[in-house]
Amino acid sequence: MLQKTTQEIAFFLLKTEMLLEEDIEWFIYLLKKWILTGSIFIVLFFEGLTWASPTQIILYLVSLVLVRRRSGGFHAKTPLRCAILSMLIEMTCFIVVMKIKNYFFFNIVSFCFGGSVLWNIFPKQKNKLKEIQANRVVLKKILILESLILIAVIILFKINYIVMKNLSYWNMGILTAAISVVLLKWKEDNQNEQVEESSQEKNKKDD
Repeated sequence: MLQKTTQEIAFFLLKTEMLLEEDIEWFIYLLKKWILTGSIFIVLFFEGLTWASPTQIILYLVSLVLVRRRSGGFHAKTPLRCAILSMLIEMTCFIVVMKIKNYFFFNIVSFCFGGSVLWNIFPKQKNKLKEIQANRVVLKKILILESLILIAVIILFKINYIVMKNLSYWNMGILTAAISVVLLKWKEDNQNEQVEESSQEKNKKDD
């Protein structure tokens, strides 16, 4: 259904000379990605209203997307799994935030932990090495900027309960991105170990 819809849009744009023939496949792929991503965010927004305000949901999602776009991390294999996993993660994060008693302490700890992980741990995908290196440079600049903003907000609004609570949703997005990176790194390490074990077994058989 989605494939057919995106194809019809692409061919319509081709007929109206708004799209070149050689760009059709790229356009269909990009449009499908936008539709799927947008649909997931809409679902997450309305799901989040069960536990948080629209402002808090937007803070969480923007923070997560801003960091995760550069950090990478674990990805589900299908859009449906991605949607379900994202919903479960969001639900868990928002319930945790609701149960926090000291938002000031949580904001400091969550950013320091999440920032440290994102700064030091980076998945090593060999086929995307140049892209990863460029993203890492940008990510570090984002983390530095966010740390400066965090310090300023905490100094100015330390005793403001609402600001500290809203800030915790932003930091929860950073924490979620950090956990996603750790999961991907763990997956890569396991795959590398399996490759090494299989190569060692093959060498023993050859000997």
